[in-house]
Amino acid sequence: MSSDTTATDSSATARTAPDGFTAEPLPIPASLDDASAGPFHEMTALRNAVARDTYASDDFVLPAEVLLPGYEPSDYERRDGRLIREHGRLVGRVLLDLPLTEDVEMAKVMLEIHPDARGRGFGSAAYEVGERLAREAGRTEIRTWVVHREVVGPRIPSPTGVGDVPALD
Repeated sequence: MSSDTTATDSSATARTAPDGFTAEPLPIPASLDDASAGPFHEMTALRNAVARDTYASDDFVLPAEVLLPGYEPSDYERRDGRLIREHGRLVGRVLLDLPLTEDVEMAKVMLEIHPDARGRGFGSAAYEVGERLAREAGRTEIRTWVVHREVVGPRIPSPTGVGDVPALD
């Protein structure tokens, strides 16, 4: 994770951040039994709540034991992350995967907001944090992907002409 030890990263998002927004570094514990593992367990619960809501099943729900190895340092990629909070309550996460050997101009940014916090500006503010972290890491390109729930209602067509996404998700 980032060597940033600040309690919050909210200064860069003051323009769009909702009331109570903070973005704190995601600490990666050496062990899930460590006293410092609380935020990782909390992040895992949020991740799984988002997966259940998105896929309407437990097919993509994973325990912390399975997730932790993916956050450990590697010679090929560095992962950085922030926990998004509303008045201290975890409502989202933003993760950056930063390649170290190929595509070093690129950052993969993944953002998840708890269903109860959507539509109130947390996603936009979290994206600003992710964009700033990518810039600070010297990255000039952001890649991401989006998985949407299937909801009834209007659709937004892709600018490429291939596919669409639900306007209300």
